[in-house]
Amino acid sequence: MTLVEGIKEVIKHKELVYQLTYAEFKSKYKQSVLGISWAIFQPLSLTLIYTLIFTLVVRMPSNGVPYPIFVYAGILPWTLFSTGVTRGVNSIVAYAGLVGKIYFPREILVVAAVLGGFIDFMFGFLIFILMMIYYQVPLTFNILYIFVILLAMFFLTMGISLALSAFNVFVRDINHVVPIVVQIWMYASPIIYPLSAIPPRYLNFYVMNPVVGLLEAFRNIFAIGIAPNLTYLGYSFFGSIIIFVIGYKIFKKLETKFADVI
Repeated sequence: MTLVEGIKEVIKHKELVYQLTYAEFKSKYKQSVLGISWAIFQPLSLTLIYTLIFTLVVRMPSNGVPYPIFVYAGILPWTLFSTGVTRGVNSIVAYAGLVGKIYFPREILVVAAVLGGFIDFMFGFLIFILMMIYYQVPLTFNILYIFVILLAMFFLTMGISLALSAFNVFVRDINHVVPIVVQIWMYASPIIYPLSAIPPRYLNFYVMNPVVGLLEAFRNIFAIGIAPNLTYLGYSFFGSIIIFVIGYKIFKKLETKFADVI
């Protein structure tokens, strides 16, 4: 099955995508006292911690932007990415009973896990807008780039999640390694520090990190109010598509063996 045919197959099962996404979102906060508030608490608490550390203890440059706005503009899209990957890696194994009994495009399970992260993102985004109002940070027409950024983030998250979820069926250690790698990846990305803090001689290598262009673009259009660096955004966008295609091919190649192993 080609990539285009696979996408059409997923669209044909859109009702199942909706149901699994809702189930994924609901199960995450089931029997939780704070419920959906956790979607807001996670990025907000990290913002508070980093603000205290990097304004009172160690002074961190923020390109003239109030540091809470600066760091939240990095944490929010990063949380979208990291949540999607950590959920996505376990998506096939979590529905082992379903995979072994009935036919449906298995990638739908990964799509549902990633879309669940997008729902969390929307709640966190509302808090971001309130923060911008409080700090009197104006919105500009550059925010329209958000659609390009989120589309690229979806492709990137899906590509990585598809490959890792397939590998996780055969090697369950993947599920334990991913959170560690994601944590390291976070500090290798411009979240708590600006891209300008990277020495120029390392910059070309640094922007090969596919999330760099997306995080920097998100911060530019909201926190600073300027257009994103189209070169860096282009690297990340096309890099995300390449990663998605590779992840999809890996997933489909291993998919035929899922039922036997699970």
